[in-house]
Amino acid sequence: MNSKFVKVLIYVFVVIFSFACSSFNYSYKIPSDENDGLNPASLESVGLDSLKIIDLIRSINNEEFINVHSILISKNNKLVFEEYFDGNTKHTKHSLRSAAKSLTSALTGIAIDKGYIKNSDQKVLNIFDYPSIKNWDKRKRKLKIKHLLTMSAGLDCGKIMDPNSNCGQKMNEVRDPFRYILDLPIVHEPGEHFAYSDAYSLLTIGLIGVSTNMQTTIFQEKYLLRPLGIEKDPNNGGISSRSMLKFGLLYLNKGTWNGERIVSEKWINESTGIHVKNPNNYMDGYGYYWWHKTFEINGNFYNTFFAAGNGGQYIFIIPQEKLVVVLTGGNYVGFDFQPSFKVRSQPYYILADYILPALPE
Repeated sequence: MNSKFVKVLIYVFVVIFSFACSSFNYSYKIPSDENDGLNPASLESVGLDSLKIIDLIRSINNEEFINVHSILISKNNKLVFEEYFDGNTKHTKHSLRSAAKSLTSALTGIAIDKGYIKNSDQKVLNIFDYPSIKNWDKRKRKLKIKHLLTMSAGLDCGKIMDPNSNCGQKMNEVRDPFRYILDLPIVHEPGEHFAYSDAYSLLTIGLIGVSTNMQTTIFQEKYLLRPLGIEKDPNNGGISSRSMLKFGLLYLNKGTWNGERIVSEKWINESTGIHVKNPNNYMDGYGYYWWHKTFEINGNFYNTFFAAGNGGQYIFIIPQEKLVVVLTGGNYVGFDFQPSFKVRSQPYYILADYILPALPE
């Protein structure tokens, strides 16, 4: 008997036995067709191993993963998996937290495409044009939009998880947060030092508004959300998991959604490229508000770029497999509380241990 066939039989027996010995009861269903541009199909139709995916649901049921709110999988532009947990539904709108930075990256590209901004090399101070800046240093003249997008502006914004030094706390308390950020001392040559900060994305939002002479929320609604059929929560700005998937598919398809060009392919390529190598001990690189990580599964390498937000809000995009995975969750990190590293890393384990191994060999 073929050894590979024997291994498959053993795996099926183990899975069935483990399910039988627990209270787990799950039946996979093809996602529903909501006439929202997402095309439902079965896991099998795109070659994904349903047993691996069912095993993931069992792990969540057994609380091996906690506070998971949703998992959506698109393969070959087909929505093949959609599940919600802990009372969440397809109508639940999640605050994206820092995953929203990737939307800001898209808005920057759209503003460039439409001629409001020249390019990512445009000088930041030429856009805001304040008559004077505190803590003046000639290096501030070199500050470009791409330095904000790559978290390498060099401004002294403290440590993001230190409430005593994090400028992100203070900038929300001042009348003009953009001026406050630009007034900060500069401690590194722009483009030379990666330091993750909410200040840079806020400043990017500000320069989009100034450049377009339009509130950035209105610009976003007109040129990004409405064309994608995305509705925001009026209170926290959150969007549904299906809407997150649409945004991921926009990037998978090089800036088009259902045949409509929303952002240029040039910007997609530029913004998702690696501009900062090894920004920390866990990531391979950083683009324009997009993270990069390569997963090795059974000798196969999957180059992935993704949006990541506090609590477990993720949009993973693996172009070589035409795969987009959306995860939402509730494992929030705060100044006074931090889940364990293992809990904070759940999205990566879910992707690496269950979803990627389900891909056809």
